[in-house]
Amino acid sequence: MSNINEKNISGGINKNAGSSFRWTELVLGTVILLVLGSLYAWSTYRGTLVEEFNWTISSAQLTFSISMMTFCLGGLVSGIVSGKKGPRIPMLLSAVFMCIGLVISSMIDSMAGLYAAYGVFYGFGVGLGYNAIMGTIVKWFPDKTGLAGGVLLMGFGISSLIVGKLAARLIGAIGWRDTFFYFGIAFGLIVLIVSFFIRPPKPAEVEGFQAASGKSEPLSEMDYKGMLKAKNFWFFFVWVIALSAAGLCIVGNSATYADTICNNLETAATVAGVISICNGIGRVIFGSLFDIKGYRFTMLSVAVMFIISTIVLLTSSATGSFAVLIIAYVLVGLAYGGVTPTNSAFTAKFFGKQNYALNFSIVNLNLLIASYLPQVASSFQDKTGSYNGTFYYMIGLAAVALVMTLLIRSKQHQ
Repeated sequence: MSNINEKNISGGINKNAGSSFRWTELVLGTVILLVLGSLYAWSTYRGTLVEEFNWTISSAQLTFSISMMTFCLGGLVSGIVSGKKGPRIPMLLSAVFMCIGLVISSMIDSMAGLYAAYGVFYGFGVGLGYNAIMGTIVKWFPDKTGLAGGVLLMGFGISSLIVGKLAARLIGAIGWRDTFFYFGIAFGLIVLIVSFFIRPPKPAEVEGFQAASGKSEPLSEMDYKGMLKAKNFWFFFVWVIALSAAGLCIVGNSATYADTICNNLETAATVAGVISICNGIGRVIFGSLFDIKGYRFTMLSVAVMFIISTIVLLTSSATGSFAVLIIAYVLVGLAYGGVTPTNSAFTAKFFGKQNYALNFSIVNLNLLIASYLPQVASSFQDKTGSYNGTFYYMIGLAAVALVMTLLIRSKQHQ
């Protein structure tokens, strides 16, 4: 009897500890992702560097493309290491690589140096930390996988707005070199310190949540080999490529397109921030929706919202209405925000949580393709001088995503 009571008491303590501690883990994970999302503040530095070194915009922008490639590579490495050793090593390496990348960026005098420092070191470091956090925190929420992923990714999404504004002020006050340097030290220390409090849950700490997981219960457990053989993976991979590309088409032109209606670049830049804010909100909304309504309803909703938002963008182009532009940017931000938490929740739902870290990093390789598809839209703009071609292209991409959603079945097909 004594042993039974001790077991029950122990189980109760573990469950209560897990109940409170998992929300602490979620908050800490969001803080780290807020720091890691600073990678997307690149556009804040680009103009200053182009002006000082007389570089072309395209050559400077290649820095960001390189950082996206190394971000994906860092995610893959993190997925492999986290699966074997846990998140601590990838997190520590993330802090080191981020710090080195930004500190060296503060010293560069050549394009090659910038590519190596910001593009390779910083991008790789962010990828290491991003995957380690996502792969660890979602394990605390077997009953709320979508919500947890949405909150984490909200932090990652709004970082560019917060860090971008801070960076702009610091560049004006102390210059871009000191800004890079102090950011490198600060970001590295934050990730380093907070990482010591990040850990995966013990089985007893999530046992009660696992039993109540309901719709969040995985359909199967697969390693990356099994996942790559599943038709559902490839249907979803096309879905996320199409909608990521559709979002990037407008995100990359948000300020310049807004300027065609506002005729004031400063106002246009402020309006573009609406997308970032709604992007963060959309991540929580659609992450929660996945938990409540499941994958098909969520995926269809994201694709349909992309189509509706693009129609509103076309309306703003035809009318020149500032109010319509704001509505369009709200809808675009919400729709684009629905993509990333769906990535996380879909991976956990269809392929399980035992190999989540590595599987999720493979899903994120969509960025290697999606980040270059907007170049097609840019060619339309170059030829016509109008953004309408870009908007029609976005509708086409969303239509492809709709078809992919209908092809996915809850039963795994290989």
